Amino acid sequence: MRSLLLWSLIGVFVTASCPGVARADQTDMQWALWREAYVTAEGRVIDVPNGGVSHSEGQGYAMLLAVAHADPSTFARVWNWTRANLQVREDGLLAWRWDPGRRGVTDRNNATDGDILVAWALLRAGRAWNDADYREASARLAQSTLDHATADVSGRIVLLPGVQGFSLPDGGTVINLSYWIFPALQDFKTAFDDDRWGRVLDSGLALIDQTGTAGRPPPDWIALHPDGRLGPAPDQPDVIGYNAYRIPLYLLWAGFPKDPAIQRFDALWGDRADGMPMVVDAVSGKVVERSLDVGYLGLPDLVSCILDSPGFSDPPALRAAEPYYPSTLLMLTRIVQRERYPTCAPL
Repeated sequence: MRSLLLWSLIGVFVTASCPGVARADQTDMQWALWREAYVTAEGRVIDVPNGGVSHSEGQGYAMLLAVAHADPSTFARVWNWTRANLQVREDGLLAWRWDPGRRGVTDRNNATDGDILVAWALLRAGRAWNDADYREASARLAQSTLDHATADVSGRIVLLPGVQGFSLPDGGTVINLSYWIFPALQDFKTAFDDDRWGRVLDSGLALIDQTGTAGRPPPDWIALHPDGRLGPAPDQPDVIGYNAYRIPLYLLWAGFPKDPAIQRFDALWGDRADGMPMVVDAVSGKVVERSLDVGYLGLPDLVSCILDSPGFSDPPALRAAEPYYPSTLLMLTRIVQRERYPTCAPL
């Protein structure tokens, strides 16, 4: 813990004393702080508030961050742990949850966003470091995702949140639109010879647009019926919550800043004086839960910069005391700023 505090103090000192020179160093320090806080020596990403478990989503995020920060050793460490401990299903997908208390997988079902994140990170790593093994592993995992974690519903190819457990009695399915990682789908469409990736990408954009008829962003969980109707998902709260928060991140990363959903999230996030509105009733629009974690402020600030006042937008500094999820989303927002919106990124 003292080493984490030291990193924080060093970052503050460097930024304050040499603002014009420190931006690249500060980026490296933020990555070092995140890596030390959440990645074990063996390459397992820990989600402390959820009992210290690891999940495929977290492994994928860490791999993406490692590529973006040119850290092949951390990437290899995280991928090797993921492959050895989570890639245990016969269909080639990743088991989504690993529990340190039981030293193993406690739910063999997959989480499709985790599969996509890991496959995309492998693709980016293969390109960045000219590694054929990473590219081949990406292709295999992406193909398994298409073959086992998609469904044709109402003429659309949609992502199943997991292979098991999301079918509806009428032949429809439950979906989660934050699982459509649009920049990954774009890259898969280009890299792999399967036009279904383009259809998956298009279905996600169309469904986000369809959910906007009420003037609000998409809720976390949605029932998609065979006739194309959308409704509340059974056994799930009808809220715009921590899952849906990621939708504008992925839209912006894919280069869709003018998607109407971006403006709807901007309006939803307008009142941040008492904390970020992280859970909102999808019907009434009433805020159910707010968060004071500053990691959640990075994306709304970027959205405001893009929509309202293009120019320099300094994201908040990473705080080691915060949970894995807001810290990770803040780190990803920084990458989106640098890669897609340099006029909003730190100089």
